[in-house]
Amino acid sequence: DGGAAALRNHPGYTRRVLARAALVASGITVAWLLAEALLRVFSPYSVTTIGHVYAENARRYGWGYSPHELIRLCDPDTGEVFLSMANNHGWRDRDRDYVNATGAFRILVLGDSVTFGAIVPDDAVMTRLLESRLRADGIHAEVINMSYGGWSTDQELEALMLEGVLYKPDLIVVQFCSNDLVCHRQGAAGLHDMKPFYYDLNAESELIRHDDPLFTRHAAAPRNVAIGLLKSSEVFKRLYSLFIVRRYGQISKAPPKGCDSERTYPYRVTNTRLEQLKVVLNLDSWAHLITALERRTDSDVPYDEITRIVRDAGMDEHMSTVLRILEKRWFQEGWSRSAYRPAPPDTTTPEWRLYFTLLAKIRDVARQQGARVALFCETDRGHVDWDLSWLRISPDVASQANSLKHYDILKSYAKTNGIDFIETTRLYIRARNDPHPNRQGCEAMAQDIYDHLRSDYAADLERHRHQPAAPR
Repeated sequence: DGGAAALRNHPGYTRRVLARAALVASGITVAWLLAEALLRVFSPYSVTTIGHVYAENARRYGWGYSPHELIRLCDPDTGEVFLSMANNHGWRDRDRDYVNATGAFRILVLGDSVTFGAIVPDDAVMTRLLESRLRADGIHAEVINMSYGGWSTDQELEALMLEGVLYKPDLIVVQFCSNDLVCHRQGAAGLHDMKPFYYDLNAESELIRHDDPLFTRHAAAPRNVAIGLLKSSEVFKRLYSLFIVRRYGQISKAPPKGCDSERTYPYRVTNTRLEQLKVVLNLDSWAHLITALERRTDSDVPYDEITRIVRDAGMDEHMSTVLRILEKRWFQEGWSRSAYRPAPPDTTTPEWRLYFTLLAKIRDVARQQGARVALFCETDRGHVDWDLSWLRISPDVASQANSLKHYDILKSYAKTNGIDFIETTRLYIRARNDPHPNRQGCEAMAQDIYDHLRSDYAADLERHRHQPAAPR
């Protein structure tokens, strides 16, 4: 001990320790920087499936991806992970040139997570399937995908004006989702500081674009700047994905490992799900089942405990309904009484009026480029069937009909305003554990758009058969 103490007290000991520490720190720093450089050049990585606020495209649209960034997606039913690479402009698509050097028939598709293909691999994305089908027919065509998860028509309009027109498309397909009606206006759906702009209508019902100062302040906040720097690290993103995401499941929507049966799958009791149980099973707040489950609010509950509570309440015949509602799924917290028994759509609301005006603006921008516009509605009978399977809407005839009435509204508006409408003739199958179309659903959507092209654009397609047309 005395010798060790003497060594530590030697004048050169502290210098040697500090020198070694500095050498180790330098080595770690150099290794980190080298890994950052190599990963950034050869394999940039993302831990989100819908884009993020630190990407290059986020400055234009609120969130997105940077060119050639690696995108991680997951099949919610099987847990299979798909890796995809953003293209040279930051979209989930093949690399594209703005100049149509080969004279292809160009179709630009604007949409949200459905067009993006949030739960399918590259070869099952709707636009990729459509392009492959046209080329298999000998049609020289390009189907350009410009979409991000969570997008609304205002962002699609921005993307068209800033970048889409550069492709000089022949046809612009605008995919509609019911979310489009709640995400436009400033402050809606918690997105008030997530977009650099917002649109509104003035007293004359004219479309007005505003820069959103909340977006700038949000991005410039010291805490968000620090988070942005950290999340921009390619090494940190992989560490985050390895330790945080695997533990808490923030990316994967599939069952956690080991949960291969209902007995091991996690269930959760929340106030929203208790309300859903009351409505679906027509129970009062003091019903035995509700009061027993309330004691476990905001906590995970094992299968055996739930089944015991249901049996003690004398509701064995409703066991499957209770288990379904309490499954620990990310979308379950989106349930509401109003959506369970939806009223007929009211097209006089500010949301509908703004949507129609945005759509008309897309039509006008397209006409200036010599392009046509087609409206495609993905919220179909398949989505209603999925909602029914999760008890998100009432099975009565009126509720189901009201859930689909926007289809006729959009069709009527399109036909009277110089916009083509793509008929939904197939069922867009969803994943069991996610509302997005799976591979089968994406194939059905691509086929419906293909049929529309063969019917309404036959002459244009024939001009691009086999022999590429001259660039315009």
